[in-house]
Amino acid sequence: MLTGAKQENSLNIPQKPKTDYSKDAIKKMAVLFTDIVGSSEYFKKNGDIEGRKMLKIHQDLASPAVSDFGGKVVKMLGDSVMAYFLNPEDALKSAIKIQQKFQTYNNEKKEKGEIHIRLCVHYGDGIIDEGDIFGDVVNMAAKFLPLASGDEILISRELHSTIKNIPLVRFEGFEVPKTNSAIKDLKLFKVIWDSHIALDPTKKTILHLRPIFNLGSRRFDNLWNKLIAEKSRFWSVVTIEKEQINSDRSISLIVKKTSLAYEIARHITGYLQTNMGDEANMCLPLQIILDSGAYIIAGRISLNNLKTNLNQLEPGEIYTTENAFKMMINEGIHNISLNSGKGSNGSFLVLSQDKESHQEGTTMFRYQQALVNGDFTPCFYCGSQSHETKACPSKMITELSGYIEKLGYMPLNSINSLFLNYLQANPAILNNIESMNKNDPIYMAHNAFYELKGVFQLRLLRTIWNTKEDNWNRIKVSQEDNDRGGLLWLGFDCLRVSNHTQVESIIESEIKKKSTDYKLYCIAGLMYIENNQLKNASLILKKALETAVRIPEKIFVHFLMYRISTLSREYNKARESLRKILKLSPHCTEATYFEILSKFHSGNINSAVEQLIKLIRKNRDYYIYALIDPELANYQREIASSVDYLLIEAKEKAEKFLPIAKDELTGLEKIIGKEAEEIIEANTHIAKIAQLMSTNSFFGYLDVIHYEEDILNLGNRIVKGREIKLSKIEEEIDQLMQRCKKYLELLPYDFMVRPVAGRLRSMEYNIEIVHEKMKHQAAREFHDTLDKLKGYSVELIALENKLRRMDAFAQFLGFLVKFFKKNLVFQSANLIISLLLLPIMVHYLNFIIPDLNLSTTGIWHYQKVIIILGGITGIILSSLTSQKGSHKH
Repeated sequence: MLTGAKQENSLNIPQKPKTDYSKDAIKKMAVLFTDIVGSSEYFKKNGDIEGRKMLKIHQDLASPAVSDFGGKVVKMLGDSVMAYFLNPEDALKSAIKIQQKFQTYNNEKKEKGEIHIRLCVHYGDGIIDEGDIFGDVVNMAAKFLPLASGDEILISRELHSTIKNIPLVRFEGFEVPKTNSAIKDLKLFKVIWDSHIALDPTKKTILHLRPIFNLGSRRFDNLWNKLIAEKSRFWSVVTIEKEQINSDRSISLIVKKTSLAYEIARHITGYLQTNMGDEANMCLPLQIILDSGAYIIAGRISLNNLKTNLNQLEPGEIYTTENAFKMMINEGIHNISLNSGKGSNGSFLVLSQDKESHQEGTTMFRYQQALVNGDFTPCFYCGSQSHETKACPSKMITELSGYIEKLGYMPLNSINSLFLNYLQANPAILNNIESMNKNDPIYMAHNAFYELKGVFQLRLLRTIWNTKEDNWNRIKVSQEDNDRGGLLWLGFDCLRVSNHTQVESIIESEIKKKSTDYKLYCIAGLMYIENNQLKNASLILKKALETAVRIPEKIFVHFLMYRISTLSREYNKARESLRKILKLSPHCTEATYFEILSKFHSGNINSAVEQLIKLIRKNRDYYIYALIDPELANYQREIASSVDYLLIEAKEKAEKFLPIAKDELTGLEKIIGKEAEEIIEANTHIAKIAQLMSTNSFFGYLDVIHYEEDILNLGNRIVKGREIKLSKIEEEIDQLMQRCKKYLELLPYDFMVRPVAGRLRSMEYNIEIVHEKMKHQAAREFHDTLDKLKGYSVELIALENKLRRMDAFAQFLGFLVKFFKKNLVFQSANLIISLLLLPIMVHYLNFIIPDLNLSTTGIWHYQKVIIILGGITGIILSSLTSQKGSHKH
């Protein structure tokens, strides 16, 4: 409760006499106080943490209701809020709204955690000074606030007399205690309101015009100053209630009718477009917001309720809300519509005229000229006029960045927003940009812009420093870690940081050594260029050309000479440099692109556009060049439709083949199964396609087409693979079948052959049926067919192995039979010789040759030897002759 010490602290006493304040500082105002009932007890009961939460809830409920009705919260006095209004009726409405909010809050809390407040409003003269208010009106309000009970509102007679008629609100006289001498003469009223009363915030129509000087030339700056000076041409007290020129030179107008705000906006944009010419067609550097809401706070225009990020609004468009749009329609403007698909930002949408057709050659990218605006001569390295060549930020970029490609995956509106944020970025951020996150939008826009002229920059010389690569196109993607160091490298680094004194010293030292290193003359030429001595640079670069050995080195020097010729307006020499580059590397896309630029500049527009589209189809990076390159800014009208067609063509093709690719994938899943590597890879492609389609970008659509074609080719690869697999397994089965039949023909024992032969005949019949089905079956049945054939193949292999074993067994039996037969013959012959023939031979030898004197009684010893040796010999001969006669496979 605001009593005692708290009440003393609330008294706002002016720091100087009232007469010392200006008339503008002294105003009639309604002062509103709130106070939480029982806040001290709440703190004691629930503790400091819960008590602070309760104070926060109080502030969060009360403050918006104050600003909604045009009031301004001056300060928070612990458990109280002090605010003032210039309109006394709005102050009363705000007080009622605050009590309604707390009533709703308490109904949800059901006694536990309820917050009850008292309010008072007094009306009189007050002093506004440095955001605070002083005077009797403040002090008297603070004094009678404690008289109100919880959930009540007390107002003074001074406020009551200004209230004409608020439906569902009435007043009862309130008796002031006679003991309170400070306010005994004050007449108070208690406010009674119906529970169904609905009080709408005080709404005013605002037209906010915010110039973005970074996007415009000096001409726009002058025009804007002139517009402010001649503002009566565009609005007057007849059309507006209040105007405010803000510190950033933006204009805020409270307009009497929403339709009038729209007409003022159209009048201003028409004036600027007429006087700016083609510059305005590319980008009118003015943000326009038309809305209806609580934009008057304490008698001043406040933009706090403008719920949008101004940096995201596209310049040149009129943004409004659906509510303000409906008000314009109701006020008789019917040739307008809300464009929900363009430049939407939160609750704000672009307002467009229905009768306007899409202008032919509408600028696709808005900020080509803004990227190079400035007061200097065009920078050699990047073309911007915002800095000198020696101060070019590209000198701090050491690698070929590849951010052009990243832009290719962004829709056009995102690219516009990206560069809009970049162009509005704080200079301190840009000065320290190399420390930023590489994916920060400002960093991306910065690098993409400087990449446009990368072939003229120091980073390319760094890339080819000591390269052994002789192919220009490969040098740009090469990760070769060239040997860098020595005095020339030091000179190069000094050039990068613009230490020209040191560079000159190093150049003189190296020239005295009669160096034949092309890098020396490149560094010297670039130093002359940074000092705007283009003729000297051209002369010394000829020496660099003479000493250059590899193709990339020569091409780089030719590009530098081309750039010098272009800036010197020696276009014939420039074209000659390009011809020499293309002779060295016929597929050098940079030289082709600069040839196209030359055609644009010479007026051969149609041929240039045609070649540009061909180049984009060959190298898609040049789609982004066509959009954002400032050198093409004057030809956007001619380029736009062709480049837009490429995007539409890519999108339509991507959308056309997507269902076909999905159907193909579904069929393939049935053929080879969902777990197959090819199917997993294809499903990954489908996921990427969904992501890329959502980007609505040129590169995204091209990648989608690539993935779709890959899925379709996957089907062809699988079909071919199917044919190869079937052919291979059929050949394998045929070979197995033939081998098995051969075994069957050679096996001599019918009892062994009969079961296997039956199974082979059955399998042969089944395989023939499978072959017949394969001629007519759908591709999705291939997987089952392949499994069946694989099964037959496995079974045939098993049968072949079985037949091998049977064949081996049959051969063994045959061997045994032959062995025993032949061994019987040999052993019989051996016995006949040893037992029968040997004694006869001995008898006749003794008869024929008596001197031998062979005894027939001792012959047994010889017979045993012959039997043993003959038996062994018979076994050996039987074994050998049996093996020789066995059949072979």
